[in-house]
Amino acid sequence: MRKLIPTLSLAVAGFASNALTADEANIAKGEAIYQSICFSCHGKNLEGATGPKLTDAEWVHGSSDQEIFNSIANGFLEKGMPGFKGVHTDADLRSVVAFIKSRRQGLSNLSYELYEGLSDEDFSFEKIAAVEPTKTGELPNGIMDTSFVEVQDYAILFKANLKAPNPETRHFKVNGGWQNRLRVLLDDEELNTGEHFNATDKVLESSEQELQVLWQRKHKNPRIRISAFLVGDNEQNGLSQAAVEHLKKTVFMVKAEGDEPYLVRKSIDRVPDKSIAVGFPGGLNYAYHAPTGAIVGAWKGDGLNIGPNIIGRGQEGSRPIDRWVFADSTGIGLTVDGQPTAFKLTEYTRGKTPTFLSKNGDYQLQVVVSPSGPSALKVNYTLSGKTPKSVELNVPAEAKIQCEDGSLSGNVLKIAPAKLTSFTLTLSE
Repeated sequence: MRKLIPTLSLAVAGFASNALTADEANIAKGEAIYQSICFSCHGKNLEGATGPKLTDAEWVHGSSDQEIFNSIANGFLEKGMPGFKGVHTDADLRSVVAFIKSRRQGLSNLSYELYEGLSDEDFSFEKIAAVEPTKTGELPNGIMDTSFVEVQDYAILFKANLKAPNPETRHFKVNGGWQNRLRVLLDDEELNTGEHFNATDKVLESSEQELQVLWQRKHKNPRIRISAFLVGDNEQNGLSQAAVEHLKKTVFMVKAEGDEPYLVRKSIDRVPDKSIAVGFPGGLNYAYHAPTGAIVGAWKGDGLNIGPNIIGRGQEGSRPIDRWVFADSTGIGLTVDGQPTAFKLTEYTRGKTPTFLSKNGDYQLQVVVSPSGPSALKVNYTLSGKTPKSVELNVPAEAKIQCEDGSLSGNVLKIAPAKLTSFTLTLSE
């Protein structure tokens, strides 16, 4: 399900430079608004996080300018997405549409023509124009697929617009597979004319080019299929079904660099959506749940594999490369004055010890987590705005904690009266 799920509403002033064209200024304005209200769920580069990827062809609610505008303006409350009509002007929202469209990459307007019984002599762009196709159709998800073909020997012609931002950094790569035959036409340039093992690697020349791929299946092994990628800027996008399946096995690691922890907002297996992953160099990793202020997971290992999340367009969870210390849907959550209390994230800071600031009514909560050796985390809580009468933390059975500022009975940590506004616990493996 394609949706935009902004989590912060910030006033952003649009801007334009005399050096920019009107279109460029509008896109720059849209980018500024996007980075303030959409990036936390859809990723800084629209790659998807807790919300879906926004750069490919799969738009459930429509991909036209007006349809995307309607999605942003009206939202989908049942999916957790508010509408922004009335919060931002129509002009502002249309600039966000322009920015999203400017980052489109992959295949659009993808169609196919299937040919059965095509002779080798007719295998060319020139001759195929005189042959009547057996079947034609569209592939709205923008992925070249042949799984629907029911015969052994056939040729298929794919036609599409190939789009890519920063085209000079993007390669179009396609391989027809062993003993199969492939021809590729990009705009008016035929990239290869070989008859058997064919592979093409072409740097793109503009942000949108007309693409035709003619592929003839001759080898009977069903595992040998056409494989096509758009590669660049340290990422790969699958343009064919075989390529998509290959990338699902790919690992994209997020790791701490130097003495700085990593901090990334992606869907993560076994913990609730809208969790923020943080990992320290040589230490434990943890997940902070933005809607509640709870620590909902911790794991060992050198970072987080976000590959499944990227390839799954934000709908599949990222995965630790080592074992979980604990994972729980409610996590280490607070109960204030006898009531389970959800603290909604208002802002956070990066750095050597990331800080999370959250709020619930008159209460403000600050959570600072720091490493305590290679196998433990020190978690400091500060409550302000109102003095609580009692504070308890619910501790999942898998979580191992120690706390000198309170007493643990079963799965409930009761904070001492003198420490209600500032207390620390240690979470270990």
